[in-house]
Amino acid sequence: MKTIGIIAEYNPFHTGHAWHIAQTRRLFQEETAVAAVMSGNWVQRGECAAADKWTRTEMALAGGVDLVLELPTVWATASAEGFAKGAVSLLAATGVVDVLSFGSELGEIDPLWELAQCLNSPEFTAALRRELRDAGLITQEEFFDRAQDPLKDFMLNNTEINSLELYCNMTGVEAPATIEEARELDLPLRVVTPAFVTSELKHAFLIGFLLYIPFMLIDVIVSSTLMSMGMIMLPPSMISTPFKILLFLLLDGWQLLFSTLVQGIN
Repeated sequence: MKTIGIIAEYNPFHTGHAWHIAQTRRLFQEETAVAAVMSGNWVQRGECAAADKWTRTEMALAGGVDLVLELPTVWATASAEGFAKGAVSLLAATGVVDVLSFGSELGEIDPLWELAQCLNSPEFTAALRRELRDAGLITQEEFFDRAQDPLKDFMLNNTEINSLELYCNMTGVEAPATIEEARELDLPLRVVTPAFVTSELKHAFLIGFLLYIPFMLIDVIVSSTLMSMGMIMLPPSMISTPFKILLFLLLDGWQLLFSTLVQGIN
């Protein structure tokens, strides 16, 4: 009997994990035991797990794992390299794991092995240090100066000229007549940023208003119908809410809403 080791977070456990376990057992075509190393309540990047470790362990056991080992938090919250090193060391320390099983989009081990050898070679380390040294470092002020231009171009493309004129007048800056002229004037961020936010808020209120009109008409129709039937004590919202949801779904409201949001970005 072979013992197979799997390293995963199971955050949470899903059908892809179950398929991985089943395929691993099928490849060996013999009696196998699966031992999984799983992070605890804290996962990579220091994030809190979607479910506690006990719940995720129960899901893993129900999905085909025979033994779940908890990876210590110091390794579980480390980088991918530290996570893998800690998990492999834990599996090796058990002394019973024969095979390590993991999934990859490539599906071939040879290219991955060549890549690992390259990344761990002294030549790669020396080349990386040389390139980082030659590239040089910039200060926070230099980074801010370089980032301003593309950021302002994006915001100006999505800013109404009326909003831009408003904040130019408030700050005593010359107001441009067009967006192209605003680019030439090189307006400061203290003018462009609030103008962009104001324009986006106006669009958001417009979308909300357009959504409100048909819902309001449904409320009026339902209220009038209930009044004519003498059902005064029945809350109109109890009747109108299902009709609102049905109307939204029949008109494919989510697609219309998100397509409008995306198409509004230049």
